[in-house]
Amino acid sequence: TRELRSLGIAVIFEEQNINSIYPESEFLIALHAAFAQSESESISANVRWGKRQSIKDGKVTFQYKTMLGYKKGVDGNPEIIPEEAETVRRIFERYLAGRSIQNIRQALEASGVRNAAGTTEWTTSNLRAILTNEKYTGDSLWQKTYTSDTLPATRHKNTGEHEQYYAVGTHPPIIPRETFDQVQTLMQKRSVGQAVTHERLCARMRCSCGSRIRAKQVNGRWYWCCCRHDEKGD
Repeated sequence: TRELRSLGIAVIFEEQNINSIYPESEFLIALHAAFAQSESESISANVRWGKRQSIKDGKVTFQYKTMLGYKKGVDGNPEIIPEEAETVRRIFERYLAGRSIQNIRQALEASGVRNAAGTTEWTTSNLRAILTNEKYTGDSLWQKTYTSDTLPATRHKNTGEHEQYYAVGTHPPIIPRETFDQVQTLMQKRSVGQAVTHERLCARMRCSCGSRIRAKQVNGRWYWCCCRHDEKGD
């Protein structure tokens, strides 16, 4: 409103009967904005409290738009989509068979298999999210992320800031628990193995600027990166 007033443009707040062209309106705008923000934060806190109570009561919450293999049933509970569930099983089976995530992605795209968004474009991060999602075993881990209390509201990974809840058998499973556990163990072994191999090579390599080269993992893929560039952006 200040910028617009400097250009001779007025903003009329009809409900509050405020005309921003007058200098004294700035105090009233700030006052109403403060009340509005306080009300917004109060509503947000109530919503968060309601969600946490639902979690404590064991009510299943699903992001169906991004969850391959499930849909909301007529009773409001998760229901398995047979075709999509078969794709999920195929992803787990191929990973346990020794295929890399990149190889699985290429195979899915070549076969024209659709993801949760309905497209045939898959990403390694999307596949990694499927392979590490406990919901495919029929269990639920709640509050993996949380929303900040201050505006603008942003999502953060929950690393202990808020209590998490794990419930067993909240909905029909697609993947056996044993298969899921085997995949998690294999993913950890592969990650450690790659890190050790990269560390050995890093000791021998230098960038053309003279800086060390380090191995950097981004979205599940490893890259060679100049340390100077990575730390300083040079």
